[in-house]
Amino acid sequence: MFKKMVRSDLGSSGVAFSLDTESGFKDVVLINGAYGLGELVVGGEISPDEFIVFKPTLEQGFNAIIDKKLGKKTHKMVYGNKPFETVKQVPVDQKIQDSFCLKDPQIIQLAQWVQKIENYYSSVRGSWCPMDIEWAIDGLSNELYIVQALAGDDPFPGTDRKYKRI
Repeated sequence: MFKKMVRSDLGSSGVAFSLDTESGFKDVVLINGAYGLGELVVGGEISPDEFIVFKPTLEQGFNAIIDKKLGKKTHKMVYGNKPFETVKQVPVDQKIQDSFCLKDPQIIQLAQWVQKIENYYSSVRGSWCPMDIEWAIDGLSNELYIVQALAGDDPFPGTDRKYKRI
């Protein structure tokens, strides 16, 4: 089996959730992202861009982006170019920092995919199954990819109010 090497070091990447991870609200897709490899987003080392998409409006075919917050993307992680340097952090140009890492059509496409993945896993499970999804934009082709999808537990079983990976 071969997998495509997505050059997000030349593009952008991040995570998407099929719910609001703070409140457990099921009717939104929450997307976080930044330029470069996703390690800095996943590790919480930078303040990513944040996008919120309202699922009911998305299902009706409308532009369902209800919030966009510009993050502080001062640096990004890219592949190294020296022996034994697998990755390195480099500064992000101010003009790039001041722009969102995803365009509106990409936000909508990603939210649609997140919803389809959530619907599939929920049908297999037989109950609602929130999803934690990693995505990437290939900087060479500008194509959007899902690189990983993890099913999550119900965020409110009993008194446990945390979103957990399973």
